[in-house]
Amino acid sequence: MKEKFKTLAKSLAVSLILAIPVVATAAPTAPVMGMTVSTTKIFEGNCRSAGRSLVTDGTNYYSAFITDSTGAGRDAIKVVQSNDGGLTWGGSIDITKTAPGTLGQGVAIAISGDAAFPTKKVVHVTWEQNDGVTDGIYYSSADASDLTVWSAPLRINGSALTKSLPEVVSILANSTGTIHVVFEGADNKLYYTTASRFDSAFNEPVALPFPAWNDANGWEPIPATAIDSKGKVHVAAGYSITPGAAGYQYIKQTATGWTTPVVAIAPTTPYGQGSITTFDTNTIYMVRASDSTTLNFFKSSNGGSSWSKKTIATAPATDMFSGRLSIVVDKLKKLTAAASYWTANGGESTKMYRSTDLGVTWSAATTFNNQLTRPSLTVDADGKVGMELRTSVGLNPPHYFTKEK
Repeated sequence: MKEKFKTLAKSLAVSLILAIPVVATAAPTAPVMGMTVSTTKIFEGNCRSAGRSLVTDGTNYYSAFITDSTGAGRDAIKVVQSNDGGLTWGGSIDITKTAPGTLGQGVAIAISGDAAFPTKKVVHVTWEQNDGVTDGIYYSSADASDLTVWSAPLRINGSALTKSLPEVVSILANSTGTIHVVFEGADNKLYYTTASRFDSAFNEPVALPFPAWNDANGWEPIPATAIDSKGKVHVAAGYSITPGAAGYQYIKQTATGWTTPVVAIAPTTPYGQGSITTFDTNTIYMVRASDSTTLNFFKSSNGGSSWSKKTIATAPATDMFSGRLSIVVDKLKKLTAAASYWTANGGESTKMYRSTDLGVTWSAATTFNNQLTRPSLTVDADGKVGMELRTSVGLNPPHYFTKEK
């Protein structure tokens, strides 16, 4: 009798569970930005980079860029800063000036603490310079409290020859001030160099364990870089085995070197750029316009050993996601992604999306029109997303800033 009662009770419990209606997970709310992006202009110039072009120390914002002041070619590296959360921006400050036409469009920026002085913030900038004499990757730094004083530009690519293309250099720095630079060499391989502090020597660059890109297969995807909470570097690099198709392979830094490359994103055609961010050493996120009409999200929860895929949004057949995109994650694992968007009539805009469930569901798009593209995202200490955008007007296109409410 007791056994029959147990069986009846189990059957009743199962029936009750099955009777509970299944509620679909609601899509998160789209990001709401609080500043008028069309009026918050921060500079005029170019800031194409394999890394971030906008960074924050938690409260203040910094952006580095290149200008063409004479019409004869890019000739100055500059920086701007906001000390009031992005509401206003100071006038641009020169880091260095060169002969016209000796600078490409690639410049990268990072900010760090300093192990020797815990309250100090250091701004780090790298760029590629091609003057026919001392071509290479250059580095300069400044105390964030006084950006009018920069260290003398230092050539840091050692014996590695560099490739004269935009967006081939990235700089990352951790909380204690260790600096990491990734750049592309003339042999189509990615190289890595590091320094323990802003006033320390950089080591001889080493080739990262990716295969060299085959130029015959098309325009190469821009490498994506990130640094995790333990100061380890993560790199995703484009690879191709057939013309016109490309994917991304992934590696991360270890105590003794680098992991073996893993395919994070399979090759697609056509192919677009990627962006990477980390929550910790094991949790890594990427976003990519994988075939122009779809914006896809990729996640690894096991340190990059395997990756899952989720489509964030799909564009109509007449439109496409194209150009730069960006992804960030805050301390609560709230994800924000933004991507350049093109329409058949020549319109340009940026689409921004939000996920609050680790990338399972994504919000509808927040759209930034007025020909604003090439987003670069960052997150402040309060978890608010800041974004830099640009238009495509003139030699020194205007760049704008907006921040989440």
